[in-house]
Amino acid sequence: LRCFETGPGGAGTTAARKAARRARANRQKHLARRADPSHRLHPAIPPLTMRSETRRRTAKEPAQIRQSAVMQGWAAVGATWLTTVTMVAAAAASGSSAPSTAPTSLPDPLASNPIDTIDFGCPEPRHNAQLANCTLAPAADGPHGGDAGLIFDPLRGGSIRFTMAVDPVEQTHLTVRFWGGATLINGSVLTAQQNTWLLNPLTNFTQWGASHEWPCEFDQFDPSRSIAGSGAFPNRWQYVTYPLPRDWTANRTELELGLGTGGFAWYSGPAYYPSRPIYRGYTHVAPYVSVDPDESRGVKVPPDAPACGGLPPAVLSASVAAELAAAVQHLFDAQLWSWADVEAGTVPRCLFGAPTVTGLRCPLLPNGTANASACKAAWQSYDDSGNLPFSTAVMAMGAAYNSTARWAANFTGQRWVLERVAGALDVHVRAQGSNGGFISASGPPGWVGGPNRSTAGDPLEGWGHVGIARGFALAYRGLVNEGLLDVAIDDDDNSSTPNITRENAYLNLFRGSRQYLLSTGATFCPNQELGDAKGIWAANAAVRLLAPAEGWPEELVLQQVVLPTVGLANFSDRMWHAKISKFPRPPGNWVTISPVGISLEAIGSLAGGYSGGYSDTLDAIDRWAEWAAAAGELRTHSALADVLQRMATAFAHFRLVGNCVDVPTEPNDPPPPAYRCLRNQGYITWRNNVNPGEAHTPFAPHTALVLRNPTYIRELQLHLQYAGNSSLFAGRPGQDAHWVSELINALPLAEHLDALLALPPSTTRLPLEPGTGDFGWADNVGRSVVARYGEDVIFATLQWRHDTNHTTPFAPSVGLPVTANGVCRVELVERNQTRMRLANAGCFPESGGPLTTVHSLFFGPWLVGMNSNLYSGLPFRIPTACVGRSGVELVSGQTIPSLPAVWPLAANQTVVVRLTGEVAGAVAQL
Repeated sequence: LRCFETGPGGAGTTAARKAARRARANRQKHLARRADPSHRLHPAIPPLTMRSETRRRTAKEPAQIRQSAVMQGWAAVGATWLTTVTMVAAAAASGSSAPSTAPTSLPDPLASNPIDTIDFGCPEPRHNAQLANCTLAPAADGPHGGDAGLIFDPLRGGSIRFTMAVDPVEQTHLTVRFWGGATLINGSVLTAQQNTWLLNPLTNFTQWGASHEWPCEFDQFDPSRSIAGSGAFPNRWQYVTYPLPRDWTANRTELELGLGTGGFAWYSGPAYYPSRPIYRGYTHVAPYVSVDPDESRGVKVPPDAPACGGLPPAVLSASVAAELAAAVQHLFDAQLWSWADVEAGTVPRCLFGAPTVTGLRCPLLPNGTANASACKAAWQSYDDSGNLPFSTAVMAMGAAYNSTARWAANFTGQRWVLERVAGALDVHVRAQGSNGGFISASGPPGWVGGPNRSTAGDPLEGWGHVGIARGFALAYRGLVNEGLLDVAIDDDDNSSTPNITRENAYLNLFRGSRQYLLSTGATFCPNQELGDAKGIWAANAAVRLLAPAEGWPEELVLQQVVLPTVGLANFSDRMWHAKISKFPRPPGNWVTISPVGISLEAIGSLAGGYSGGYSDTLDAIDRWAEWAAAAGELRTHSALADVLQRMATAFAHFRLVGNCVDVPTEPNDPPPPAYRCLRNQGYITWRNNVNPGEAHTPFAPHTALVLRNPTYIRELQLHLQYAGNSSLFAGRPGQDAHWVSELINALPLAEHLDALLALPPSTTRLPLEPGTGDFGWADNVGRSVVARYGEDVIFATLQWRHDTNHTTPFAPSVGLPVTANGVCRVELVERNQTRMRLANAGCFPESGGPLTTVHSLFFGPWLVGMNSNLYSGLPFRIPTACVGRSGVELVSGQTIPSLPAVWPLAANQTVVVRLTGEVAGAVAQL
């Protein structure tokens, strides 16, 4: 590596010399402070006495929990908290309070100066930098602040090893400064590497951690969701922070560290691209590092892309209808429906009518005919690989027959469509395993159906069972009227057994489906849990159509399936034992969806939290509510409607107005024009963390048109106003792994789009729309926080990904309690949105501490105290450096003239404090 000796960012520049002098001074200050034990920023919180949850619940632990008891319990311990959150969030949404103006210069008592600083573009000799496959990014004038950056090369991957001073006792953090905007190399925009990893010095600098684990990627940047020419955080810096493991730094004053590039390791091998340029690194104690005052902050860039794709409502409606009609027609075209192929022997008779997405080419025997066993296994294996998309697609076939909307004009009421639905169901009758499932319980994926049925055993089948049951229900009246249920079919691919009528075959199909999902279908993820529960409900509805006396009554399904799935009751015994078979469910309230409405990925409140993709299940619950209303199940509908109202309002706190660009349809096409969009917050999520977050608005017509939720109506109207590419699909069939899911999600949109477009404009505003007021919001069960003060916005998940490291057993699976990991995931956009911090911050309680206690995050001018104990009030201890400081508590909107040393928190209460000034006089007592 040859540094630029003169010019921007070189060792001879004034800025570089100043930075080097400050770094040396900070190291000397830090060593002096090490000798004084009073320097600790975050004194350890002594153990607290808590009321026993076991004793509290012993008298109220029936085998099955009633809805009223659980909801009364939530209300008793959290009424004040829920009311406060709702009122403050509503005030923010309505814009009733004016945004504050954040101070431009504030001494942050919870920040720390760097122990050490490295300029990656020109490191000092003492840093002993060792580079592999790296190049310099020449410094740019203006916003880059005169620094030279370092880029890990494409194709080969790259890394840097460097030595930094660390604290031998305290938690040491490493912060790396990335340029948030696009990087130009030789006049072209750099397509950046997705992941930059921290490398483990204890294992010869191999990759540290993996996706879905803690610790995870140091920088997870998503180039496909960034604007070409703009980047993830246009024209501004991003500071990414990770706590270094204690066993790396213990009893050391310096440590060799490493950074490198790699692929999304948990799913696939490395896929190398150039990394985002890294400019500076800092080691420090407090998770919030004080940045040198002469570092350029950049300039705020408003969402300036066009606010509309230019499609009038009528044109948009016609476009959606035409695209959905073409997609459903493709589904029929891909179905195995050639009797000539059956007669020619190239398709087994038992697969005639099988749904596919791109067709199926059967393995052939030497005589040119299909190898029937291999062909059946191939079809089922393709379906298995995507959690039964072929089965899920049957719903779209039934909807095509039943719908009267414009998109279905060529399908509505047509007998040939009914025959296609019946053919698809016939194949599933034959493909079903002996215990009602379709995906093999052991061995390689393949056929578990007749004639020699074997057991299935995969808990991810739910959405496929929903597809076949709903497809049947939507076509049921036509099947009866056309006499197709009276037709005798081969139900087991066995010529030696008699055929049975479709009515009896389908009854057996849905009996088996219902029982299979009850016994096997329970997973760790809320979207998959929801698919299993909806599959049980839909299969039971199909049984009731065919044999009313065999249908389970609404109240039974409500109590056993619906309420536990949507968080209105604790995990049922079925759900718990499918997850953890060897140990009893621990005492306490363990739910899949928190009381404020956030579905918790993964494992519900045991270990999960907000997740911007997989846990955003508003659309799936919305559809279920619509089905329940149509079936006359009023209690089920009421429960689902209650969840929808809270969920729509809760997830709105994570929607951000930004710029988006769609991925080109073809690999070599230029990117389409940018457009304004709503993005999900993508950094603090439990799963699929991305920077920036994905553009995602769930389609929930029932929530808008029937429940009239004003927050969701606003969100949907913004989405429709902003929409750039009106396409319903991210790619083509066979190329887009989620094509069938996108097809199913498009159905309610196409059915109700005209009514949605006709809604009057909502006067409600989303909490984070420009110009709305200050607010604080918290989910105490999922331990997430969102707050706004002026133009500064903080997102945080406390105890992020605790108990979910894939290299160690999940604690309840070995009979241990879930515990804290001492890591809080934070995104802070500050200084009037000119600087972004993305931090994995050390927080309290530390690793191994209890979850049902006060969680504390201290990050620059922000303090968060969250009491996650459902039953007892507990003290929130304020750091000494903050006692007496003035601030604003944003959840309640209360101004605090002087912060106390101890803040009593009620059960389930959260406070979010933004410091606003210097130390006041007397210390308050709360």
